Amino acid sequence: VLPIPPEVDPSRLYARITPTPESVAACLNAGFLKSNIIAMDGPFSKTLTMALFDDKNITAVVVRDATDKSYLHEMVVPALERGYHVIMYGRK
Repeated sequence: VLPIPPEVDPSRLYARITPTPESVAACLNAGFLKSNIIAMDGPFSKTLTMALFDDKNITAVVVRDATDKSYLHEMVVPALERGYHVIMYGRK
């Protein structure tokens, strides 16, 4: 996880990660606020994803390149349906 640039307000960033000590540590080391780390095991329903978007006032999504079609329907499709920016990055 790359560090959050100094010009970015960390209170506006959320990380939804798998609940492992390594994932949480990586987010904290990158500068995410502890209160903005959502550590949950999936799969996630479209309804839950949309509820998170609403609750956290999320308007843009950055996701890892998904090889699992259900992942696309859980995260990317709800974001695109709402007109949010979606940035998808490749795996190593």
